[in-house]
Amino acid sequence: MIRNIYTNDVNTLLSDIDWLQERTVLTLLNSDEMRSNERIPDSVNTRCRVYLSINTMADPDAMPIRTEVFSSTELPGLPHHEIRLNIGIPVMVLQNISSPPGIVNGTMCVVRGTSANVLQLELVTGPCKNQEFYMPHMLTITQEEVGTGFRMPFLQFPIKVTFAMTINKCQSQMRRYVGVYLLAPVFSHSQLYVSLS
Repeated sequence: MIRNIYTNDVNTLLSDIDWLQERTVLTLLNSDEMRSNERIPDSVNTRCRVYLSINTMADPDAMPIRTEVFSSTELPGLPHHEIRLNIGIPVMVLQNISSPPGIVNGTMCVVRGTSANVLQLELVTGPCKNQEFYMPHMLTITQEEVGTGFRMPFLQFPIKVTFAMTINKCQSQMRRYVGVYLLAPVFSHSQLYVSLS
């Protein structure tokens, strides 16, 4: 399905923001979204850069936890431990960063440059469309309520690759070419309505 929405010539078309903005694949679950988003970057012909999060315990007196536990924990609203980025791929901002220029949770961007600690991104949506900005690694401290049972400082770029997105994240967005990838029944009629409208 991803190949049908993004075509086989994805490498030559990634520089066209309008082409990227009018396409998406919708999924029901975050796990389906993640699997879908892992497929396309492998076929992009630009250099891939891998960013790993830096995780520590907030309480120095707490029982030590192995690094593998941090890297395998996927928490809602947080970026993945490993982010693989190519120049030209679409990403979504996961935190409110700067309200006046419109860099808020759900803002779509395209990667224009990568370095060790800073990304160069171009806005695809919002009032400042086509403007570029620089995003550093950002520190997020998880709360105990999110399911870990402890507070965890988490250093990573607050973005995720978005060739595919969940139905909930696509609400109020207009797309011309949409694939609906449902491996399980939708939770409610409204989710199905959003994906088909």
